Amino acid sequence: MNQLEQDLEEHEVDLLAYWAVIRKRLVGIVALVVVASVGALVYGLRIPPVFEARATILTPKESGGGGGLSRRPSSRRVPCHF
Repeated sequence: MNQLEQDLEEHEVDLLAYWAVIRKRLVGIVALVVVASVGALVYGLRIPPVFEARATILTPKESGGGGGLSRRPSSRRVPCHF
């Protein structure tokens, strides 16, 4: 066996050992996920909703012909708050 093969064998990953560690700590992992999820849910439900919308509608001047489509809108602004 050459040096490279010895190094590879020495650093071999044993997946069963990793699985054993995960199974051993499974209760703690699940508890951490549940606590973090419940905490995020409680925080999300307790904060007040913050949202705001504003819109400005420009209305055309009333005049005959074209239905107002061929002219620029007037400078008359109608604020609209939601």
